[in-house]
Amino acid sequence: MLVDAGGFTIPDEIGNLISAVFNLIKWAVPILLVIMGSMDLGKAVMAGEEKEIKAAQKMLMKRAFAAIAIFFLVSIVNMLLDMIGEDSVDPIISFVSSIS
Repeated sequence: MLVDAGGFTIPDEIGNLISAVFNLIKWAVPILLVIMGSMDLGKAVMAGEEKEIKAAQKMLMKRAFAAIAIFFLVSIVNMLLDMIGEDSVDPIISFVSSIS
């Protein structure tokens, strides 16, 4: 099946590849961010310095928020495109919806 995207068609293979890449990013990056943040926090706790622990906690929180944002990125883009709802972006909306 081909997806019509604003005057040109995108083959299923490319759509599936993009979907796989998005799913990999959607799942792997947040997991890696949380693991890296936990490792940093663990190192700081082992060092025992209060200043390093606070810095590691701040970094862990930033990474956790980034992980959440990355995980929901496709949904946020879909929601924003649906809010716009203009005819000029309809092919984009259908393509993004097909890969998410």
